Amino acid sequence: MVISKIIILYLTAIYHSYGQKRANASSTEVTIGCLSGDSSVMLTNGERKQIGYLQSGDEVLTVDHLNIVPTEMVIMLDKQTSKQAQFYTFATDSGHKISLTGLHLIPIISSNNKMNYIAAREVQLGDQLYALVNGHMKSSPIRNITIEIKNGYFAPLTLTG
Repeated sequence: MVISKIIILYLTAIYHSYGQKRANASSTEVTIGCLSGDSSVMLTNGERKQIGYLQSGDEVLTVDHLNIVPTEMVIMLDKQTSKQAQFYTFATDSGHKISLTGLHLIPIISSNNKMNYIAAREVQLGDQLYALVNGHMKSSPIRNITIEIKNGYFAPLTLTG
């Protein structure tokens, strides 16, 4: 489960659509899909919706400067329901998980207590992520990082980013 500046998924992170190059035998393709297909988003009515079922006009909760704000999903920049991609999955001490492609930017709190946006592939154990806990954004240390291939990836765009 996942979240972003655009969309609050199970865990909250700030979303930017950066391409990830992936080579295969015949070509090089760019994968924009930053969020895994098993991610869900929080709608403004409190319901969760799997990211692959989001449609233009859906009202979702987003994070802007650590404030939770409603916004409209404008368009799905990339929607690949069956293609595979490599994801970095982070599990926090608070029990939240988020799966992102390697170049997806995410806000972390480093050991010097400063918030920085870094690529998911550069996140380390002990870095802290923001998670939605009881309606508020709270930081929680990363206790586990796994790199895995998953089916399906999506790149939603909202009015806030």
